[in-house]
Amino acid sequence: MVILVGLLAGLLLILYFSQFNGGFGNQGDFGAFGDFIGGTLNPILGFITVVLLIWSLRKQAEALKVSQTELALTRQELAETKQEAALSRLAMEAQVKHLEKEAQRNELQSIIKTQFEIVEKLMTTSLNTRDCNFADVMNQTQEGAHWTPKFKEQFNSPNPSACQIVGRELEVQLLQLGALALEYTRISSSPLLALPYLVKARALVLGFRRFHQSISNEKLLRMLEEQIEHFQKTISSTDK
Repeated sequence: MVILVGLLAGLLLILYFSQFNGGFGNQGDFGAFGDFIGGTLNPILGFITVVLLIWSLRKQAEALKVSQTELALTRQELAETKQEAALSRLAMEAQVKHLEKEAQRNELQSIIKTQFEIVEKLMTTSLNTRDCNFADVMNQTQEGAHWTPKFKEQFNSPNPSACQIVGRELEVQLLQLGALALEYTRISSSPLLALPYLVKARALVLGFRRFHQSISNEKLLRMLEEQIEHFQKTISSTDK
């Protein structure tokens, strides 16, 4: 634009001097030429100003459109980043819960193992009497079957004995074992992992029930059997 204006001004000067060979001419001529220049350049400069204004407005509109597009892309990226962060948070929370549950399972397995050892120890406690052998009676060996009536009579006798003391403690530990087995079924990820604990606990409670029945034993036995039946149905449906 500066070059164009300079060329135009030079062209007008050339035109002036070609008309007035005597230099700048008189003041009237020079004033008339000035009016001519003003009348000629003002519309041209006004037109150029309008063109520049339109050009400037178009550039601003294009820049605004680009800015809006970039802003929309930025918002989209922020939304995607927020969604990814939410998914990552959920995945992390799920992993933490899984690790916590796995730690609970491992801890409970260790406790159940210790509980089985306590029960086995009580069952094999030596009381220096053939009539008080919990292992034989509860496992129902041939000798145990022979001793069961006498053992039952002795265990339920109103007179406290060493056999009764061990038996009462054994009953408490069996109740604890059954409760632990049921708790393991609640947090176990697979029925196949929990089923052996339930079956073994039920077998021990059934053995104890041969010579002593109580409300607690019956309730625990019913809960164990219901859970075993439920798991067996679940495994059967999975196999099909």
